[in-house]
Amino acid sequence: MNSSSIKNFLIVLLVAVNLYLLFSLTGANPSNHELSSESLENYEDALKSKGIYVEAEQIPSEKYFNSIIAVNCSVQNRLSAAKQYLGNILAEYSLPNGITFQSEDAYISFFDDGKFEYGLSKHYDSSTFSWNSPAASSFSPITKENRKIIERTFSQLISYSNNYNKFSFRELGQTENDDCVTIYVELLTYGLPVHDGLITFIIQDSKPVYIFGKYLFDSFNEEFTGEYIDAPSALFLVENAISVEDIHMIYYPVMTDSDNYFLIPSWKIISSDGSSFIFDGVSGYKRTQY
Repeated sequence: MNSSSIKNFLIVLLVAVNLYLLFSLTGANPSNHELSSESLENYEDALKSKGIYVEAEQIPSEKYFNSIIAVNCSVQNRLSAAKQYLGNILAEYSLPNGITFQSEDAYISFFDDGKFEYGLSKHYDSSTFSWNSPAASSFSPITKENRKIIERTFSQLISYSNNYNKFSFRELGQTENDDCVTIYVELLTYGLPVHDGLITFIIQDSKPVYIFGKYLFDSFNEEFTGEYIDAPSALFLVENAISVEDIHMIYYPVMTDSDNYFLIPSWKIISSDGSSFIFDGVSGYKRTQY
């Protein structure tokens, strides 16, 4: 790159940075809870100069105040939850990536990545079930009858932890295969989606025979308030040129040790080519890209 090109690049970069700083100081409305439509339009132009293409209407205007949550995921904590949900534990098995507790007619497995698996013993071969969600275009709306089953099962699952008033879910849809129905929902904590928070329910004869998902049995210990970067600030952290398909805030798990992790409000940015970027809402640290 010659000196003239370098000079032009630096000029564009400085203009973008100055615009960003200006909007950061003046973009919020007097309540300081929401960015004005005018400031979002200015952000759109500034981001475009950086190679980030996003419509002002796509940029969330609200500022978030969700808590940072300290979560316990110890074996003892999960054993306690398993006992409450399954009743008498007859066997305990160590897995390469977790642990399984079994009662007379059912089991619960907890995995190191924060997911759990529940099934009736006669359906113990979980390889017969798909752990991945098919394309959303293949979903049918969840029927009224199945919705009642899922709502009842979900309430039972979370009632055995201290999180019963903090978890909810968003319906994604259902698929049918032979004599069973597979239902997909997205886990929410305080109304925010949880990263990789898909929960899958297999229903046979109006009864859940298999569940695979995340987080429901871990204990929330403490909550901390924080000040988070807003959506435009997160977009400025993207390093390469992209066309933004969506941006929204999620809860992202950050492990501190084998028994504890934090759920941290974070910005998830999805580009039109399907790649994703996640930035810590407190530090702006880039968590993942795939």
